Amino acid sequence: MAAAKLMGPAQVPGISEVIMDPIQVVMEWSMRRYLLSRAFLE
Repeated sequence: MAAAKLMGPAQVPGISEVIMDPIQVVMEWSMRRYLLSRAFLE
C-alpha cells in the first residue's frame, strides 16, 4: 500500500509528459503542413 502511494504521485507527471510531448509534436507538424499548403495554394 505504501509503495503504491509513493509511486502514484511520482508517475503522474511522467505519464502526462509522455502523453503531451507527442501531441505537441503532432500539433506543430500539422500547423507547419497547414501553413505550407496555404503558402503553395496562394
